[in-house]
Amino acid sequence: MVYFFLWTAALALGATGLDDPFGLQLVYRGTRETLGAIDPHVMQQFNFSFTIGGQHAVRTFQWDGIHWTARVLLMRLLWIGVTVSVALLASVFFHRFDPARSWRRKIGSATSQVGSPGQELAASSPGGSKSFHLSPLTRGDSSFRPILVVSELRLMLNGLRWWWYAVAAGLLIGQLASPDPAVRGWFLVFAWIWPALVWSQMGCREARFQTGPLLFSSQRNLTRQFPALWSAGVFVALLTGAGTGLQLFLHHDLHSLAGWLAAAVFIPTLALALGVWTGGSRAFEAIYTAWWYIGPAHQIPGLDFMGITPASSSPVTYACAGAILLCIAYFGRRMRLAYA
Repeated sequence: MVYFFLWTAALALGATGLDDPFGLQLVYRGTRETLGAIDPHVMQQFNFSFTIGGQHAVRTFQWDGIHWTARVLLMRLLWIGVTVSVALLASVFFHRFDPARSWRRKIGSATSQVGSPGQELAASSPGGSKSFHLSPLTRGDSSFRPILVVSELRLMLNGLRWWWYAVAAGLLIGQLASPDPAVRGWFLVFAWIWPALVWSQMGCREARFQTGPLLFSSQRNLTRQFPALWSAGVFVALLTGAGTGLQLFLHHDLHSLAGWLAAAVFIPTLALALGVWTGGSRAFEAIYTAWWYIGPAHQIPGLDFMGITPASSSPVTYACAGAILLCIAYFGRRMRLAYA
């Protein structure tokens, strides 16, 4: 996610001419010179845009490509040198997950060997084998308990610092205090990208911390723990976007309110389905960030799952998508339990 935002920032700097690691200015200057020779009165405007919905160019012209000079080649070689330097610097700190090359583990292992001689005595002391009898598992109450939602929510928010809550509160206040729907929509866009790393752990936390055997051997996992996990994710979405939901309710904007509710269900359900089926968080982080940037941030109809504007909102589509994803996540978890 950090890479995505750094990449878009560098892309924007290249478009403005302040920095050009991607060569955008080469394209801009070359096309401007060619277009200026054809029509000197054309507007001095340059931008990239998504043309969805049948938009076509009014006029086209032929451009033969970049005019390569020694200065242009030198600048491109300079950026290649920067990338090689970054890769070499990263290789100094990256040891391919080899524990033998980690100085912290070396110090920790040396300390444990020196400071705990009792472990060796306990391991070398003779002892007879003992037999244990486990009581059979009784069929307890299978009803859903709200306390499980609180427990899952505590696991999701565990380790977050005070500044994370401060930013989330600021975005929530911005939604409540913004009288302009356009400004309130931007607060919602950022409010629902801020907890992305909270949602990305849904469905894959047991794989990350290797607690799958313990979790999957618990009683009523599909009817108690799974709904609690999903409910906790939806609660995070409702809470962080509550300012927009309340404003839409007070203004009786039922269509936009329906889109807001569909998004609050769709986002954590997408995270849960991807987490269950991939066993990791990276799939959701990559797909959600790119989708967030293309859809809600640019208000593209059909891709705006947050429903930032009434024209781009599709509440029925994403409500159905959320239901389908929930079924996919349920059957994925059921398969994991069958082979656990």
